[in-house]
Amino acid sequence: MNKILIANWKMNPSSEKDAKKLIKEYVETISSSKGVDLVVCPPFPYISTIYNEYSGTKISLGAQDVFYEKEGSYTGEVSVESLKDLKVSHVIIGHSERRNLGESSSDVAKKAKTCIKAGIIPIICTGEKERSEDGKYLKHLEREITESLEGISRSDISKLVIAYEPIWAIGKKEPMSGYEMHQMSIFIRKVLVKKYGKNITNKVRVIYGGSINDSNANDILENGNVEGLIIGRASLDAKQVFSLVKLLGKI
Repeated sequence: MNKILIANWKMNPSSEKDAKKLIKEYVETISSSKGVDLVVCPPFPYISTIYNEYSGTKISLGAQDVFYEKEGSYTGEVSVESLKDLKVSHVIIGHSERRNLGESSSDVAKKAKTCIKAGIIPIICTGEKERSEDGKYLKHLEREITESLEGISRSDISKLVIAYEPIWAIGKKEPMSGYEMHQMSIFIRKVLVKKYGKNITNKVRVIYGGSINDSNANDILENGNVEGLIIGRASLDAKQVFSLVKLLGKI
């Protein structure tokens, strides 16, 4: 199973011209991604532009959200069928920034099922806002993961990615430590075993996100027991992306 790097551009850049420039820098800089799936997730208006610029390379196209209905009167939403037509292969769902705007784990589960049915890989984000000594954040995390996977069968669990993003670590100078991430990776896999039974943990890629870049990623990648990363700010720098691809290719 390949490692994976999700480059989430969020609401950047602010023009199609700059989006073209950035993806061209990706293509020119990232000469090889052997053993690593690189997924670029631009804002919706630039999806076609990005695809046309990198078509023929090993870069994959992702979206930052999707709606769970295939069609209908849902102003402002984007269907999985529309994304599939645009050659999108991955979709970020349940990101903390979306959950903060009201997206529920039930919504995430419906979106994930819709993606899997359409042959698109959902990247399900999960993470706690804060930590406490009483361990309540673990109960929150277990509930969030379990509810976000509601209705997804055991046979489909390998068709998704779980991105652990501790919200308290986002925006800091350093990510959580590799040791801490290793413990969380074990916990997440225990939640999966509890829901789906044994022999399931090696079928799901668990990745990390939160203040990660090419200068501080070594500890997480070497000691965190992760199969990849989801990056935000670092995704806007092609050189950083290439460095992270190389680092992922070594683990």
